[in-house]
Amino acid sequence: TTGISEVDDAKHINVYPNPSNGNFNFVFDSPMSNKAKIKIYDYVGKLIEEFSAELSQNSETVVSHSLLVRGIYLTEINVGEKTIFKKIVVE
Repeated sequence: TTGISEVDDAKHINVYPNPSNGNFNFVFDSPMSNKAKIKIYDYVGKLIEEFSAELSQNSETVVSHSLLVRGIYLTEINVGEKTIFKKIVVE
């Protein structure tokens, strides 16, 4: 079944620095290897970027997006059947 992850699942994904200038590090602390699909949406829900990342214990994916203007964005992180949302801020 597909659903929104529990709070425990969200603890395994961190985004820093937040707020930032458009460069973000997505850090995955998951005991299992898996592929993730990450989407970044603007405040009106328009898809800005979509990419995949390979997840494993302490893996890190760097996102550098010079097109992100100041504002609040929502990241949707899909791992298997779970979806985790994280807010990011560009200053």
